[in-house]
Amino acid sequence: MPNRNIYFTDEQVAQMKRFSKENWSAVCQSAVDTRVKYLELRSQTDASAIERAKARLAEAKAAFVATARERGERAGVAWAADKASFEELQRLHAALYSEQPSLVFPLEDGNLTSIWVAAVVAGEALDFDQSDIPHDYIDHVQDFCSDVGLVNFSKPDPFLPDADSGDFWEGFVTGALTVFEQI
Repeated sequence: MPNRNIYFTDEQVAQMKRFSKENWSAVCQSAVDTRVKYLELRSQTDASAIERAKARLAEAKAAFVATARERGERAGVAWAADKASFEELQRLHAALYSEQPSLVFPLEDGNLTSIWVAAVVAGEALDFDQSDIPHDYIDHVQDFCSDVGLVNFSKPDPFLPDADSGDFWEGFVTGALTVFEQI
């Protein structure tokens, strides 16, 4: 049997001397066998598990790393295709192409942008002071955010920042109107 050197700390050597009848060579061989089996299993499992995870999570990863505007465009397309009524899309189109485009996104503040989009889709006039947003607008925004997949609007979530993102809502409007303009 070939020899190998194994280095121990001084403390380990002192402890091993207390149990001098123990076959430390066999203990080391057993530990090496156990570790090799673990590493072989891990290397076989890792390769297939990683490939399965990559395949399953590729789309979610792409959505996660996309910009807020890109996520908004995808959400807008999905909403227009699956949930929006023709009337809601028409109102959004009319508001975007009105003669007062500055009203489209009142401020760069994401909350006001989401309120604007939700109010337009609901067919309500924007009648609020920026410092005092009525609860019915907040309710519309929360319902609308839920409809477009932003279910955590009422609780800030670092992994779901889009409800407060002006870029997301600009992308959302662009995506929704891309679908509307083709029907």
